[in-house]
Amino acid sequence: MSEQALSPRLRWVSVVSVWALAVIGAIASGLVYSAGETFFGLAVTLGVCTLAAFSAQLLTRQKVGFVDRMSTSVLGAVVILAVASGVYGLISLAAG
Repeated sequence: MSEQALSPRLRWVSVVSVWALAVIGAIASGLVYSAGETFFGLAVTLGVCTLAAFSAQLLTRQKVGFVDRMSTSVLGAVVILAVASGVYGLISLAAG
């Protein structure tokens, strides 16, 4: 029995959806939380993105490439949230 490979389109949809969630969570953290709590919001967003990545990759029902898709999803979310963290840090420094 051979496994069918996941189509490239579905592979990227499952990865980029987690990145989009990270962008939405980063923006929401800046809007909802005060200056001292923004980093807590980013940490919660990373946790949600990790769970969403597991869910998205399990929903594809493909064993082949699971680790690659999972690591790409989470690493992208980490990079997005690190950039947002730097931006919010600079904003809080500028505000005094």
